[in-house]
Amino acid sequence: MCTIKSVTTSSNDNRVETVLRSFLEGYVTLQQLQELLQDYMTIAFIDEGHREIRNNSLVGTIRIPVYEDHLRRILHQYISGQMLDTDLSNWAAMIFLSEVFVPKGETEEERWQAGEGAVWDILQRLMTPKIFDNLNKQVAQRYVYMLADL
Repeated sequence: MCTIKSVTTSSNDNRVETVLRSFLEGYVTLQQLQELLQDYMTIAFIDEGHREIRNNSLVGTIRIPVYEDHLRRILHQYISGQMLDTDLSNWAAMIFLSEVFVPKGETEEERWQAGEGAVWDILQRLMTPKIFDNLNKQVAQRYVYMLADL
């Protein structure tokens, strides 16, 4: 009986991780993510000034590294018109605030260094565009150029 429960939990964890990875890669929208993960977290993104994630039971159980390619792919979706300003900003906020997405790296020091780097800086800028460079296709293209050097 105990084995069945652990297999079920592992299966659920794999499904949740797959959903989160699909969001990171731009295949799942924030609205779809909210619906698919409603048993694990409450995503309350009212507007750019009020975004919070409550009741997040995934903290500490799932850690998905964020690479330059993830951000580059999303920026290209935005530049090509597949994503609106709000969608891009909300995507970045979810990555930044959820605590399941982490900087790349094998060690804590590598993750800390990556967290201080361009990817996480750009995520923060996208999350709060009014504080930084605003958000338009030219700004997004500048971010893509910043990532090209990595």
